[in-house]
Amino acid sequence: MARSRREKKEEAKETIRDIVPTLPIPPYAPAPIRALNLILKGAERLGTGLVELDPLGIITEPAVQAMVNSPEFKLTPELVDLINDDDRILLSDGVNMIESNRFSPGIRGQFSRANLVGRLPGNQDKQKRPRKATKTDKMMSKALEQANKELRKQNGKLRKGVTQADVMTRAHRIRRKLESQ
Repeated sequence: MARSRREKKEEAKETIRDIVPTLPIPPYAPAPIRALNLILKGAERLGTGLVELDPLGIITEPAVQAMVNSPEFKLTPELVDLINDDDRILLSDGVNMIESNRFSPGIRGQFSRANLVGRLPGNQDKQKRPRKATKTDKMMSKALEQANKELRKQNGKLRKGVTQADVMTRAHRIRRKLESQ
């Protein structure tokens, strides 16, 4: 026997009333303690209000129950493979299904032993090669050399009141001048 939408809503409201507890607090207790029952009563009313305002019947009738009980719903071998795919996860937001890349192969392997320990000695040929030096790198090298020459003493220490940040700032300024020439 199929139940009507109204019956389902009433059943959901009754479940909410059963779940939300009422604390046995006497009426002569201090106001902050009596406020706990007011909060619980508000939670109960909010829950029943949400059930009443649920236009799609999401709260009272989960979509999974409707799909499992539907005789038109058949799984093909392709769908079975899709469901059992370890690199994919589907999440429900209540209305739609969303695909998450949380378990993509790149993320899954980030804590594997090989990535944490590093490459084994026999596999040096698989290591990444260093990136190619650019024109900016070469200019910055010359600029740093000049900035260090200007801001350091003969013995290599920084002049009084000068920091390494000052050296880098000066080097960037010199590099821009060298590039504009």
